[in-house]
Amino acid sequence: MPERRTLLARATALGATRRLAECESLCRLVLEHDPHDRSALRLLAWAQYERGASIDAERSARAWLSVEPESTDACRALGRALARSGREREAIALLRRCAANTGEDEDRARLARVLGTIDEHRGEALALVRERARSLGADASVRATHQWLRAAVALDHRPSIAVLSARLVALAPDDGAMRASCAAAMLRVGDVRSARAHAIAAIERRPNTVLAWSVRASACRALGLQTELLECESALASARTAVAPRRAS
Repeated sequence: MPERRTLLARATALGATRRLAECESLCRLVLEHDPHDRSALRLLAWAQYERGASIDAERSARAWLSVEPESTDACRALGRALARSGREREAIALLRRCAANTGEDEDRARLARVLGTIDEHRGEALALVRERARSLGADASVRATHQWLRAAVALDHRPSIAVLSARLVALAPDDGAMRASCAAAMLRVGDVRSARAHAIAAIERRPNTVLAWSVRASACRALGLQTELLECESALASARTAVAPRRAS
């Protein structure tokens, strides 16, 4: 068998190109020889989360956390997996720990997003989102701003959605995935013209972005743009076909 470092390097490269099943296979190969290899557990948990296998990701994250009990990264991985599988109450304690340990904006935003899904925590989540929407500056990261926007959308707080969407566009004007998120956010608040404009911008940068085509189709339907709607529906079917192999991997 190739040495551990070689296998992990290959697995990392496969993950970067979204060949997630192959990435996972190599991680498991490493773990067959050392079940406590923290690097392999980290990469395996990430790959499983990325392909939507939240139960598998939870299992790997727990194994990683058992090896590194003080690891904030392992704690975060487990919290994200639990939140994605609908176990938000369990996730909150872990995500609070991450936010407290790192003080990072993205961790605080992720915590706010999960808090917003539980009725008794919505007030706290809303206070966090409102404060950040007021204070967000040019030094904010794209990833953190995206998480804050997702939190605002989960809370359906329209003033914050407008502010955070505009800031995300300013930070990442050429990022198709981020523009698609802005499109979805604008659709959520009923601004269908802005949603359509963002979706078109996202498609120009990433033609097979399913979310952007879906938002554009919804906006066209609302605006009565029947010819464009037919184009969107055809393109949406093609985009879904194009990404299907990646999701299956």
